Amino acid sequence: MPHPEFVATMNLSDGQRQALLDRADAAKPGPSGAASPRAGLPFRAKDLRIVVTQPGGGVSRFLVHARHLGSQSITVLHGGFLYPGSRVQIAIPRKDGGCEDVPGRIAWAEPAEGRLHFVGIDLDAPIDVREFIRFSQVRRTDPAAEQLPTLSGCVLHVDDLKLERDLLKFHLRQTRIDLLGAESHAQAVAAVRAHPVEVVLCDFHLADGTGDALIGALRAAGFTGPIALLTAETDSAQVARARNAGADRVIAKPYEHGQLLDALADLLQAAQRRAPKAA
Repeated sequence: MPHPEFVATMNLSDGQRQALLDRADAAKPGPSGAASPRAGLPFRAKDLRIVVTQPGGGVSRFLVHARHLGSQSITVLHGGFLYPGSRVQIAIPRKDGGCEDVPGRIAWAEPAEGRLHFVGIDLDAPIDVREFIRFSQVRRTDPAAEQLPTLSGCVLHVDDLKLERDLLKFHLRQTRIDLLGAESHAQAVAAVRAHPVEVVLCDFHLADGTGDALIGALRAAGFTGPIALLTAETDSAQVARARNAGADRVIAKPYEHGQLLDALADLLQAAQRRAPKAA
């Protein structure tokens, strides 16, 4: 959506923008300091709206391109120089399609190419980068992947095949998720009653019944957290049955590691939103 009140100071095509950022990342990070690009993950969103309060008191509105995002900083590409110390308000796009206006302060600015500059912004308060960056967007071999927030929470995986339960455990080995296993309806219902389960992952075909029946039993037992169907089932009617029973999401098998972490991040955040608020 166009924003006519914000000035576009860069005349770059998407290909030119990506190539410039590739060259910059291959050459060197930014200057040392709190907002160094090394403090963030690759985040190449374009046309971010930024409002800059100049040292003299004037206010300017620009469209900038993002380069890196961290929990306490963001680095952007701008068509000119911005004075360190200037106050800013930047609209950072979330992965759910929304946008979050985040206040901060310009920490540094250095030449990129021609009149273009990289600008480092320190954010006033930490953000959760999982709301903005998907795990699948970061290569597992990328050193920046180590900076992704570690997933944590209590997850119940219901599958009657031990091989499938072990495979999920392997994929989550570098997280702080407390992964519980169950192979039947009865074990699953007992687990949500005995443990602080936040998210349930279940297969559609179980030895003692179907996934939609299990979902109904979990809801009847009082479980209100997100439930995802983790299955290779492709029958749309059966998937619809699971959704009608109360499944929040379907994760198709075989799944990619990053896609699984993305889904779990979304589900755990949804569980936090549903959790009763402390009085």
